Parts: sequence; C-alpha cells; structure tokens
Amino acid sequence: TTLGTPFIDWLKKNFGWLFAAGQANATLGQTYLYADGQLPDYAMLGEYGNGAASGSGRTEYIYLPTDAGAAIPVGIFRSNRLFAVHTDHLATPRQITDDTNKTVWQWPYSAFGDNKPTGILKATVNQNNPNNVYTQDPTTNARLQATGVALAYNPRFAGQYFDTESNLNQNFNRSYAPNVGAYTQMDPIGLGGGMNRRGYVGGNPLMGVDPLGLDATICWPDPNRSYTDGPRNGNWGGGNWSGGVGGGPTGNAPPLDSGDVCYMRHDRCYDAGTPKKTCDATLVKELKALPDDPRKWPLPPMPGIERNTVQFRDGAIVIFGR
Repeated sequence: TTLGTPFIDWLKKNFGWLFAAGQANATLGQTYLYADGQLPDYAMLGEYGNGAASGSGRTEYIYLPTDAGAAIPVGIFRSNRLFAVHTDHLATPRQITDDTNKTVWQWPYSAFGDNKPTGILKATVNQNNPNNVYTQDPTTNARLQATGVALAYNPRFAGQYFDTESNLNQNFNRSYAPNVGAYTQMDPIGLGGGMNRRGYVGGNPLMGVDPLGLDATICWPDPNRSYTDGPRNGNWGGGNWSGGVGGGPTGNAPPLDSGDVCYMRHDRCYDAGTPKKTCDATLVKELKALPDDPRKWPLPPMPGIERNTVQFRDGAIVIFGR
C-alpha cells in the first residue's frame, strides 16, 4: 500500500505537533535524586539534566544531618562552584551566597511562601519622581528595588520543590499552592493529618513543616528550642523538650497519650541519675509494647494526629535503640 500526499497532508493537519520543529532549548528530561539512608527521604541530593541544549546542568545539594533525623540544607555544588545556603529556624532556605560571599539568591519572608525569590536590593535613582524615596536618606531620590536572581534554586519549605510551569511546589505526596497556603489535593491519609484535608501545617507555617505532604511536624513550640532539636510529640517527646518546657528544667505538663507517658518516664529516669543506657533500653521496650494502632493505646492521641504520633514513636525506637 502506498500512502499518498493527501494522507500526509491529513496527518500534518490533525497531528501537526508531531512534525513541529524542535526548540533549541529543548530538554530530554531531568533526573532528580533523593536521599535513602542517613538523610530523610524528602532530601533532594541532586538534579541532573539529560541532553538539554541549555540548562543548569548538574546540581548537587549538601545537608547537615541532625540527631533528630532532620536535614538542614547548607550548600550547593554547581558548575564547579560551591554556594552556601542560609536557613531560618525551620531550615527553610532564605539566602544563598557564592564563593566570594556575595548574595546571589534570597527568599523574602511570607507566612505561606507566596513571595518570589529575588536577587540583592539595589538603589536606583528616579529623576522624574523626587517623592519616590525609599531609602533612609531623605536627601536622595533613590529607591530600593530587588534585582533578578543570579542563581536558579527551586527548593522551598522542607520537602518542597518549586515547579516553574505550574507555579506549585511539589511536596512529595502532594502539590502545594503557596498563593492560597493550601494543597491542591486532599490528604492521602484522610483525617489523620487534621480536619482540613487541604490545609498546610494546621495554618501555622511559622511553627511547623510538612516535608512529606501528609501531616504537620511541629518543630518550634518554644523559644528555647530550634529546628535542630527535631520535632516534638505531646508534652514530653522531643529533643530539648520536657514536661512542656524547652531548654530548661523539667516541666510538669501532663502526658497527652501513652507514647507521651513513655517519654515522661524516660526524662524522669534521666533526672533520677539512672545510667543513660538503662533509661534508653526501658523506653524502647515500652514503646515497642504499644499496639501498632494508636487508637488502641490505653491513652490514645487526639484524633487527627495518630499518624504523626506513630511516626514519632517509630523514630524514637530507632534513635534510642542504637
């Protein structure tokens, strides 16, 4: 059978995109490598372009692991150059400096992350509008304007990666819309992450993160704690967190669930001067004795936080069972 010109014309008319010329900056794809082992699964280790005519090429990320199992971004390696990442109290990247200590990227603060990254602030003179003065010097007609970023960098909140095409942040299990401060999909764990299945960290992004896009991890419940202390659970679970008090003597807040009871006994075991190894072994034994379903615990956790409570217990078993 011979396919004549009419058939080819029909193909071009109905499937013209198959015959369109390739763009000069087209890419064959981008490979993303994530952690597996010492760092949490949500930590992106590298980006690798596969055949792009123009692109950033290879980018690799450097993290500082914490005893609590978190990962703080501290550096980038790209084009044979090292860049330093400066983070806030939740390990959110806020500024990047190059190997000459010049700022090449910064992300202004906004509660839900809807601000766009910028370059440095630069003073410009507006000769046509003397009243347009933004500097502290009233004798000048200069104003401060943000310049464009000198380095492409897409990580955002913990576990999030900004997608330039959709303007959404990929958040491991879901996509996050920073302009509305909510997810675009319902929570895959149902009400286990809270009553609002599209909400982000319970509406409190200054105290919590959600690196897996499932439920909030509270990292900043007290002015005497930091992200390096890791998440907390109840009034007794968490580094530098004891009896509802951070960074000080043991508090007297009551435990909120059976796991919290175990953490309370563990802290008081330390306070009594018992050898650390003994206290840790007892804690692991008690936590393992709890049913896998936290709703069956003698003192169940509050509805909506069951999954986070179990994840915290499992992490404590690993940390104190070493």
